[in-house]
Amino acid sequence: MFVGVRDGTAPVILQVPPGELTASLGQTCVPSRPWAAGLASAASVGVLLVATATSAWLLAAHGYPDGAALLAPGQPLALSLVLVIVAAVVGSVLHELAHMVLGRARGQSLPRAKVNGRTAVARTNLTHTWVWPFIPRTAAFGGGLAVDLAVLSGALLAAGGRPGAAWLVASVTLLRIAWQLRPHRRTDGRFLLAHLCDDPAVVTTAMGVLRGRALGRPGIRHLLALAAMGAGLLLEGFITYWWGWRLVAQLLHVAG
Repeated sequence: MFVGVRDGTAPVILQVPPGELTASLGQTCVPSRPWAAGLASAASVGVLLVATATSAWLLAAHGYPDGAALLAPGQPLALSLVLVIVAAVVGSVLHELAHMVLGRARGQSLPRAKVNGRTAVARTNLTHTWVWPFIPRTAAFGGGLAVDLAVLSGALLAAGGRPGAAWLVASVTLLRIAWQLRPHRRTDGRFLLAHLCDDPAVVTTAMGVLRGRALGRPGIRHLLALAAMGAGLLLEGFITYWWGWRLVAQLLHVAG
């Protein structure tokens, strides 16, 4: 029995004799630097924990930057819009670069990132990491979120709760993190959920349970996946209010 991996699809089990296919799979089954996989994962998790704690403390102390950060007093709106674009683009590049570096397989080039110009979303294919051990796969999947949280904590430290450029960068980064954590969409939240459940098809199966099309009884992980997707819907509504409606309310206040 061998694990087959094809770009953009979930792993499948193949019954084939050893040959070129299995030799190729053998290369993608290990990270590019096995000796550094544990170190990379530890560093990723360490940054994740430290940045999360720092960001949570600063957000509790200074409040949450919302869409109204776009209208900082004394800061031209044109400059604010440029900052939003730069923060979003640079943040996305750093996020995907972390996935690409930590998701590189031995003997392979860096995974490529696909950019959707219409939705301004970049994605990196990490399908091959499903056949990796848990620790390096954690680094590959969680590296992007660790970078986002590090940027967020740095921006919050620089802002000190005061409106301005750093506060706006923190607002955009917080929005990106929340947007990435919605497991009912094809975002990092879905892949992290599947990774923690150790089942790349857990969301698909959970949706089958919801629609009454599941084969057999649902397990705990499927119920947890459904709960996580429900939380993602609530998060999406909160994002719309916190960033969109708060910005509109501030615009109406300024206009009035």
